[in-house]
Amino acid sequence: MKSKILFFLMNGVGGCERITITISNFFNTEDYDIKYVLVQNGDDAICHFMKPNIPIIRMPRKRIYFSTFHIYKLLKKERPQIVFCASPAINARLIIAAKLCGDIRVVVRNSNMFSFERKDVQVLVKLTYPFADKIILQQNEMKADLLKRVSTIKPEKAITLHNPIDIEHIKKGITAPNPFPEEDNINYLWVARFAYEKAQDILVRAFSLVHKKQSNAHLWLIGRYNPENEFASSVVIYVKNNGLEDFVHFVGHDDNPYKWMKHCDCFVLPSRFEGLPNVLIEAMYLGRPVVASRCLKIIDEMVVEGQNGYTCEVGDEESLAGKMIESTNLKKCTMIYQPASKEDFIDNIIGK
Repeated sequence: MKSKILFFLMNGVGGCERITITISNFFNTEDYDIKYVLVQNGDDAICHFMKPNIPIIRMPRKRIYFSTFHIYKLLKKERPQIVFCASPAINARLIIAAKLCGDIRVVVRNSNMFSFERKDVQVLVKLTYPFADKIILQQNEMKADLLKRVSTIKPEKAITLHNPIDIEHIKKGITAPNPFPEEDNINYLWVARFAYEKAQDILVRAFSLVHKKQSNAHLWLIGRYNPENEFASSVVIYVKNNGLEDFVHFVGHDDNPYKWMKHCDCFVLPSRFEGLPNVLIEAMYLGRPVVASRCLKIIDEMVVEGQNGYTCEVGDEESLAGKMIESTNLKKCTMIYQPASKEDFIDNIIGK
């Protein structure tokens, strides 16, 4: 019989969900029985990235968040050999439920630094992660942070695997036409959800400085935003108050960000903090110059000054603006970051 693997994920389209799907795609359905457990409270946007032949089990978000019992019932019914999840709040409940069921291998992945998690999630992680069979961390800084703060985890259970790249999906995406207007503009790009940690406020302030020196510069913001949200609203208001409405474009969500990445002049990541930014990796894979804040130590390993982009300190809008302007002198850039392989993930998930 095929080994059954359940991949738990939320219905958002953030990096955590996208990476979970990329990892699930490494498993051949001829050899493994794969199912998604979609914890949802809204639309099915993430389903756009899923393979259509893989079954989806839907669970209401509030049910799975507040009752380990519902996860336990699902596992009893499905009888998987392996479960995988990359959301710490669900990870903790999944570990408990799987261990109550008996012989189920539990593999969890952290999408953020432990110290950045909410206090209640930190408590859950401390109580449950020592019982996971494998804990995948995106980079060494994240691994060190977890092992330092949760001393009961056996070090051999924690492993660093850099984020993989879904090359097949990217190649499909870049076949779409160039979305930028056919004008002699300089197009700066940002892709992510609107949130304080993503620092769109810093980015638009930096762009106002850029625009004073590059009158043909445009900033394109790709990602869901709610104008009623206080943070998102502050970004929109800044743009209006500074006369940038014709140059800063709030595109909203796009299922295919790769057509934007392929044709932009510079990809910008101004984040205050990150786990490991997938969009930066994807932009570099497509050979685009990047400018990134040093919100993680690994950024200095991913971005080599003047070679594939530039870096700046978190929150330094003047430096960010200067680096954005410098980046437009770079052309086709070389990928330096080395993602983990398909085999790395398969071996660690199935327990070779």
